[in-house]
Amino acid sequence: MSLRLRSLLLLGAVVIPSLLAAIWAVISTYQREKDETQRSLRATTRALALVVDRELGRRESIAWTLAASPAAVSGDMKALHDQAVPAVRGVGGWTVLFDRQRQLLNTHLPLGSPLHRQPEAYGRLIDKLQGDRAHVTGLIKGPLTGQQLVMVQVPVRQPGEPVQAPAERSLGVVMLPERLLSLLTEQRLPPGWIAAVLDQNGVVVARSPDHQTWVGQSGTKDMLRRLRLGSEGAFESVSLDGTSTAAFFSKSPRYGWAFVIAVPRHVAQASMHQAMMKVGLAGLVLVLLSGAVAIIAVRSILQPMQRLQRSAEALEAGVPVNYEPVGLKEFDALGHALQSASASLLASQEVLQRRVDQAVEDTRRAEQALSASRRLEAVGRLTGGVAHDVNNLLGVVANNVALLKRLPPDQHAPRIAAIGRSIDNGKRLTQKLLAFARRRVSSPAVLDLRAWLPSSLPILNTSVRTNVHLSVQAGERAVPVEVDATDLEVALVNLAVNASDALPEGGTIDIALRRTHDHLGAEWAEVSVSDAGHGMSPEVLSQVFEPFFTTKDESRGAGLGLSQVHGFCRQSGGDTLIESRPGEGTTVTMRLPVSSRALPGILSPAPLPAVQGKRILYVEDNLELAETTSLMLTNLGYTLHWASNGEAALARADLESFDLLLTDIVMPGAVNGLALARAVHHRVPSMPVVLMTGYSREADEAVSAGFKVLSKPCLPDELATALLQALA
Repeated sequence: MSLRLRSLLLLGAVVIPSLLAAIWAVISTYQREKDETQRSLRATTRALALVVDRELGRRESIAWTLAASPAAVSGDMKALHDQAVPAVRGVGGWTVLFDRQRQLLNTHLPLGSPLHRQPEAYGRLIDKLQGDRAHVTGLIKGPLTGQQLVMVQVPVRQPGEPVQAPAERSLGVVMLPERLLSLLTEQRLPPGWIAAVLDQNGVVVARSPDHQTWVGQSGTKDMLRRLRLGSEGAFESVSLDGTSTAAFFSKSPRYGWAFVIAVPRHVAQASMHQAMMKVGLAGLVLVLLSGAVAIIAVRSILQPMQRLQRSAEALEAGVPVNYEPVGLKEFDALGHALQSASASLLASQEVLQRRVDQAVEDTRRAEQALSASRRLEAVGRLTGGVAHDVNNLLGVVANNVALLKRLPPDQHAPRIAAIGRSIDNGKRLTQKLLAFARRRVSSPAVLDLRAWLPSSLPILNTSVRTNVHLSVQAGERAVPVEVDATDLEVALVNLAVNASDALPEGGTIDIALRRTHDHLGAEWAEVSVSDAGHGMSPEVLSQVFEPFFTTKDESRGAGLGLSQVHGFCRQSGGDTLIESRPGEGTTVTMRLPVSSRALPGILSPAPLPAVQGKRILYVEDNLELAETTSLMLTNLGYTLHWASNGEAALARADLESFDLLLTDIVMPGAVNGLALARAVHHRVPSMPVVLMTGYSREADEAVSAGFKVLSKPCLPDELATALLQALA
């Protein structure tokens, strides 16, 4: 068992008993509060019953005293009135004397006032009297005032009249429910508690709170059932207003009235929760204090061990050990030994590290020199091929220009056409170079691979060995893809060259096209180039897409072909797949998404359109190119205003208004074509802008900014069409 685990057990042995004690205290507090609430309910209800009984008893005593007076016996109403008024002054209410037919005296009214007659009602009240016992009515409505009231009545008998004889007259002391309500209020019950007084019929005589709402209403069925079954008890019920309560009732044996006090559950629970919270907080403090003491004790054990552990880890990691004494002899001796061993080990490591660093630096320099040498060789081979092709094109142009000077005008057309073809081939060559260097403006367009693949055979045949045959299977169904045609051609040439190099003794390269679907339903166009050459091992196959990786000798490749193919497919939204085994050949598949856009129609050449009155600000730093382009656009009807750099064009744009800005991107000075385009667009947002470039690092940025970009050399009909579209 580890020291840490032992420390945790020690911590648990201190904290867990404290925690259990805190939990027990909370549970005990809950039960104690619950019992205390029950005891308080019982005691308060009994006390209230005594108060109400005493209040009714006072009125009974007053009633007997007045009923036995000579004035009541003889019927002297004035004398009885004078005695009754002061008698009830201290308890509230008034006195009524009545027989079976009518009221004889009512101290609530001035003496001599007309009194109420209601034989049936007064007869029933007198019939309630039995012998010499007083009777307390339930809650009744007074015939004169209409108020709800309670009356304590006693019989008025003549001297010598038998006690058991039916009474003919009765004297009662009236009490209003508000008097009982004041008694309930004087008890100062806790907030939220409910107190009620019910008469012998179970009717609410007084209630706190909401006295006016519930006075005169019958108690709940559960309450009435319990009043019939016993004289007191605790129970849980729902009050008249629908509140769930814990209640206690006590029934008066003398008058039959009931007294109820109820505590709503949420009030009782709030009180219990408050008490539990206090005990819980005290318990939590106890647990925290116990835990703090235990943690201090555990730390006093663990900290020296942790310092030794950190010293050992530092020694293992080769970091200097700086041990701080903890005051324990055994721990400090071991710590100083680790510190001494660390110093010796680090000294040895420093010597070794210097030697390793020197070896690594020598290796890195050698690799950089080799990599630079290979790149220079690749650029040299590429430059040689380009120089050869450009010289051929220049030769065609030079020869035809010489012939134009010697031949009559009627024989100029074939020579001009030859010059045009050379220019077109030169443009295609520069586009391929820019695609290789990633400096050409990418121009994706929808093309049909089924028709395009056979048309690429001439350039493919010039790229492979003479003993290699190309076989193209394009199918009969159109396969539209949206790609840059030049990038696609460069990728296909790279694959054909690689396949040709894998067939030193000749053979056939199969180029196949097919449409497929993946598991998500997406449609793909797959162009596969297969050879039956020597193939590749798994180790070589895992590196073929890395730039400058090649298995060829330095005179035959720079390792950029498959990297270009892979980059083109990813840029076009697809991928590259390769399968190869030693001795079984290789198949490379370009996987491109099939386009849902319509294929462009075949348009017949149309004469250059003429435009009249449109003013163009033309910016070009090459004087000869500016002169020829200006003549061509002037012949089409445009009004040309030429500027040789961006600063001059910007100054002229501030002074004059133009319909369009046509500018080269690469120009001398602080303001190049893209900066000029942005400045003009900011000043005149409605002015269209067309940019031209033969090579620019900012061409892609211009396209992203929303400007139209043309590649140089730009043929007249291409330029005219672009200007018309911009002005539309």
